[in-house]
Amino acid sequence: MVGVAILLVGYLAWGGVVYTKAVTPLLSSLFLFLPAVAGFVSSWLAPRGKLAPSVLLAVPAACLAAIANLALQMVGSDVGFFSGVLGALRVAGFTLLSAGLFCAVGGLLAVIARQARGTA
Repeated sequence: MVGVAILLVGYLAWGGVVYTKAVTPLLSSLFLFLPAVAGFVSSWLAPRGKLAPSVLLAVPAACLAAIANLALQMVGSDVGFFSGVLGALRVAGFTLLSAGLFCAVGGLLAVIARQARGTA
């Protein structure tokens, strides 16, 4: 649940940044690592340091990305060439893949860290 909350806060903040047209390369890079942070936290807090909770965060990340894309379109923000419902589905598909990778990396780092500490 904590990982989903991190993703929700991150996507809300990213939607605000895009809406106000304040996107910078630094904010874009930070946003890319948001799933890794959420994956790390969810695996760190999972019983016995499991990797599955972090990998499964890719699904809510994809849903939140599609919702953010549609919401930004509805308020008139330019979302690039991914417009309409099909565009939101494309964004969800790409996010499922990229967030799955970043969440897995973050979760793997948490599993390794827990094993190194002896708390796994």
